[in-house]
Amino acid sequence: MLSILLIPILVAVAGVIYAFAPQLASFLIETLLGGELGIYGYLIELPIAARNGTAGTISPVTSIGPAILSLHWTMRTLSFILFSLILVVAGLCYGLENFKVMSEGTASNIVTGGFFTLLLIYATIPIYNAVATLINAVTSPSSGLILKEGMIEDLASTIIRPPPLPGGDGNP
Repeated sequence: MLSILLIPILVAVAGVIYAFAPQLASFLIETLLGGELGIYGYLIELPIAARNGTAGTISPVTSIGPAILSLHWTMRTLSFILFSLILVVAGLCYGLENFKVMSEGTASNIVTGGFFTLLLIYATIPIYNAVATLINAVTSPSSGLILKEGMIEDLASTIIRPPPLPGGDGNP
């Protein structure tokens, strides 16, 4: 008996949502998401790890800079401590190489790999910033290289707005 009452209520709610969907979609896109640049900032733009928290553009994701730099500094300090332990192990390996207990070149391989890893850890943020800046420049709607002006907003409005009813505009 309850389902007989619920079905018309659900159909009425669905009809109201369908009727007001274009206005709701416009409100969501323009007001809450900030239009084209807001959607781009939330979904596509990569944050830049800048010390002051801004990367030269107004974007909702640029505030990640201080957090990512703090995490990188902590990981870099930890890796430097572990690298000093690796150097101690490499020194022991070098000593054991002289007594023919370990094969030749083990210590040099450890030190070479450690220095390369340490170099990459220290260069992570500058490499990331360069790649993120390049990707942001290529994908920016204002550049017109990949995304054209209005393309993101059209896609978002197509996703949010309901499809037309069959037969309403001449299509089956």
